[in-house]
Amino acid sequence: MILDSSDEILCKLASQGDKEAMQAIYSRYYPLMLNFGLKYCDDAEVVRDCIQDMFLRLLCHPSILGSTRLLRSYLLISLRNQLFDFMRNHEQKISLEDLNPQFVDLEEFLQFESEGISDEEVNERKRLMMVLKELNANQRMALYLHYVRDLSHKEISDILDINPQSSMNLLYRSLTKLRKLLKLMILMYL
Repeated sequence: MILDSSDEILCKLASQGDKEAMQAIYSRYYPLMLNFGLKYCDDAEVVRDCIQDMFLRLLCHPSILGSTRLLRSYLLISLRNQLFDFMRNHEQKISLEDLNPQFVDLEEFLQFESEGISDEEVNERKRLMMVLKELNANQRMALYLHYVRDLSHKEISDILDINPQSSMNLLYRSLTKLRKLLKLMILMYL
């Protein structure tokens, strides 16, 4: 069944014009892309429109996918670029710095579920969210992409437009700062 096919097979089929493969890619990655897009733009309708435009372009020019090695990275980078283009065309003064990822909902980042957990664990998660807010947007994004979305350093480097070594360094610095802040918080609550 085509839905169970690997990304590599789906890319190959979609690049040859197979609409079922394109639908499988869309179905597989739409939730991730929507979630990712909302980190850059808080208007869900704009993000949905950009995803639709991106897939419309892929349907019109399926050969684009022929050279794609990392489908997930390609889709996320394309969405980021589509959002940037949309925002640039609809707002006169926008720069790449204005398009920094925002972590509006850190509770989602922690998969915050209050059912079935103790009050102590809820408090620990709230303290962790306070510490995460101390990290800059790129540090939070690197942690999110690596640990929540399980992306490789190559994929993260493509998305954040940095080299893979910088991705590793960013993640290392983020974890180091996170540990330091958590130690300070633990000392404050002792």
